[in-house]
Amino acid sequence: MSVSQGLLDAIAAVRPHVADSPAAAAALAALDKQLSSLKVSISLEPKSTLLTDDETPPALKTPLPGVQLSRSTYPANDPSEDRSTVVMGDGFIFAGVWDGHGGTPASEYTQTHIFPNFKGAVDGGASVKEAFALAYKKTDVDYLEHARALNNPAALFAGTCAVAVYIDAATGAVTCGNLGDSRAVMGVYDGGDLLTVPLSEDHSAANLEEQARVRGEHPEDPEVILQMCEDEDDPDWRVKKICAFTRSLGDTQMKDKASATLYNSYVAPQGRIMPRPGVKAKGAPALFCLLLFLLLLLPVSDGCALIRLGPQDAAVHLARSGDQRG
Repeated sequence: MSVSQGLLDAIAAVRPHVADSPAAAAALAALDKQLSSLKVSISLEPKSTLLTDDETPPALKTPLPGVQLSRSTYPANDPSEDRSTVVMGDGFIFAGVWDGHGGTPASEYTQTHIFPNFKGAVDGGASVKEAFALAYKKTDVDYLEHARALNNPAALFAGTCAVAVYIDAATGAVTCGNLGDSRAVMGVYDGGDLLTVPLSEDHSAANLEEQARVRGEHPEDPEVILQMCEDEDDPDWRVKKICAFTRSLGDTQMKDKASATLYNSYVAPQGRIMPRPGVKAKGAPALFCLLLFLLLLLPVSDGCALIRLGPQDAAVHLARSGDQRG
């Protein structure tokens, strides 16, 4: 007998909201025991992959019943440092936007490596939610070795924020995983109104929860997050006076001591990363931009938009207008 991945993810999403009682705990334990004996049925064999510069073939504009695929980009920088990945297979869509900064090496690496890492995690038995975490971590760790092999400081100092969704057509579930301040928004029709539902939460230095987390990870560094201007109405919070985001892929100078040493050799004393990042127990990077993730499980609704730019209401209406234009 097999059980769908969507069922497992739905149970995982409900678990934190179940009342903390002996009866509830016993019921969940019994359910876990039953599920552990079942084989998870999920296949992520890709049939079509679209990267940033690929045109969408007409046959792929409706990849699944009731699903329309539209892709566009707005180059805030020239040339654009952003990249994207869309992978489609039997019953699933994986779509991600990689919001590059400091050049394109990290976002380009991510667009080609993130899905194989995601698929590898699922093939190894991970749930979709776990696969997001494992894929982001592996991509980040592997990118450090990739950048070192290039022997190019620009690659070491490049990074990318990330936002991606996995759509399970069989169960009608959307799982979202993000790093940094890239944003996913879902448009939901309520009668004749188009409402917006955020699928992600920005990981920025201005986020009070992120400030508390980062300071808690680095209690001996009073300057790990600083307010860089005196205007209280328009604050500019930064990690180590550099990053407005608190989580990312790449940006190895914020995670690796050797990369930080090299970075410090290029900048003025007041811009140097001190203390330099070290290594935690178990060999995990002690990140100033800690590699973590936010995962949400939501039902698919009519009209789904994967958008990086805000404000979120304008983003969804912009996506709707683009769909109407074809």
